[in-house]
Order: sequence, then structure tokens, then C-alpha cells
Amino acid sequence: MGTARSYTTTMHSLMKYKAKLCFNDITVEFLRGYERYMLHSNKSLTTIGIHLRTLRAIVNEAIVNKIIPADMYPFGLERKKKYEIPTSRNIKKALDIKSLRAIIDYEPTSENEAKAKDFWLFSFYCNGLNMKDIFKLKYCDIQGDFLYVNRQKTMRTKKEAEQIEIYITKPIAAIINRWGNSDKSPTEYVFDIYKKDADTEQNYDLGNLFIHVINRHMVNIGKKLNLNIKLTTYVARHSWATLLMREGVPVSYISKGLGHSSLATTERYFGSFMQNQKIEAAELLLETLK
Repeated sequence: MGTARSYTTTMHSLMKYKAKLCFNDITVEFLRGYERYMLHSNKSLTTIGIHLRTLRAIVNEAIVNKIIPADMYPFGLERKKKYEIPTSRNIKKALDIKSLRAIIDYEPTSENEAKAKDFWLFSFYCNGLNMKDIFKLKYCDIQGDFLYVNRQKTMRTKKEAEQIEIYITKPIAAIINRWGNSDKSPTEYVFDIYKKDADTEQNYDLGNLFIHVINRHMVNIGKKLNLNIKLTTYVARHSWATLLMREGVPVSYISKGLGHSSLATTERYFGSFMQNQKIEAAELLLETLK
């Protein structure tokens, strides 16, 4: 559902630039012009990149289906006179142990705040599990002392879906007991976010609404705790990963825990974290030489 909406948004953006667009129009010059148009409209490189990667996928489909010849493909390296899709560095922010303990020890002032905190921590304790994957958990996914999860993001992109195995610690079990559905039938959702009688689009919207509520309360909690980071559900995921990395846990284990399709994905994911480690190592070296 998210991908479908993203493609629709890209289509609308392209139609604002050129109302009637044919495959023959998609040249290097056209793409450069679209980039200039978007920048002039105060759009970020991230937004431009999202739209043009979507367009590139459509062009690839056209080539595979022999709608256009392969030599019309305009994307590639700039030095090879192709159009290179702009990228922006996505700096992932993570909390240190002191900040995480402050969140764990925080006493909520309302039930909604307590629920937001618990779901944020549930993500953190469960390998930084994506919220949409949490919402689709069913009681049949609980087998003994473990949770078994197929990531929603990668289920359709991998030939053989690999399950994430998560040990159910005491905090995880406590959150399930507090907020879990009373009907524990195998086909029932663990949490009352997605509805069995709702269609895919309705559940997608329900999930987004609840994520918005979590983020709003967690941002307020962060302000109360004087944390210098905007607490969102993504921060829980990044914090789990970087905390284990700093403790020396092998990247291969973290990669499986995150549900990444390859180690290369995890290495890209850790790009900003690795840079911070390089800074710390360089400063440690200078300190040692004093």
C-alpha cells in the first residue's frame, strides 16, 4: 500500500512538470530539467531521489516488456553521460545508554503516553522491529519463548522470506500482557491496531495514525527528559542496532536481527554510525599520545 501511494505521488509530481509524458520524453535532458524544477520548488534531494527511483523502475519495466529499446535507458553514471539520481546522506540518530535508561525509567502522565512509551520500547526490545511489523503480529507468531516475524518490507522482494527470531524477554512479555488482545486465538492480532474486518488500505491508515500518535507522545517525553534528539519510532530501531554494534556484537547478527536482505544493506545502514566511530577512534588516539 505504501509503495502504491508513493508511485501515485510520483505520477502527480511528474504530471505537474509535463502533463503528457511518453517514454520517448524521458531523456537525460528531461531528467536534469525535472531536477532543476523540483529544486526551484524547494523540494529536497531526498524527495527528488524517491520520485526518480520510482520513474526508473517504470522505465526498467518498459525495457523488460520491450516497450522501449534498452539503448533509450537514460539512468546511470554522470561520467558516462547518463543521468545520475541525486542522493542525500541519511544520518541515522541513535540514543546512548543513559538516554535509553531515562526513557525506561520515565513515569508516564497518561494512559496514552504510557501506551506510546511501551510500543516504542517494544520496538527497541524486539530488534528495532518496524511498527508495521509489530501491528501485524498474530498470536500464532508466538511460539514458546520466541516471536517469529516476516518483515513486511522485504516479504515481496526476497524469493525465500527469512524469519526474524526474537527472544521474548520479560519487558516484551509485560508489554504484550498490558496491551495485547484478550482473544489469544492463533489468527488474532496480538495488538488492537489492525482490524480483522478491515481491508489493506484501512489497516494501512490505522497503522499510520497510531505511529503519528506514538511519535507525538515520544517527542514530548524527549522534551521532558531534555534529550537532544527527536524521538520517533525510527530512533528505537537505530538505537537497538547501534547499541549492539558499540558492544561489539557481529554485524552479521545485527543484520539478521534487522531483517536486512544482505550484509551490504547493513553496512550502508551503519554508514553514519561508522563515521562516528572513526571520529571517536581518532580522538582516542590523540588522547593516548598526550
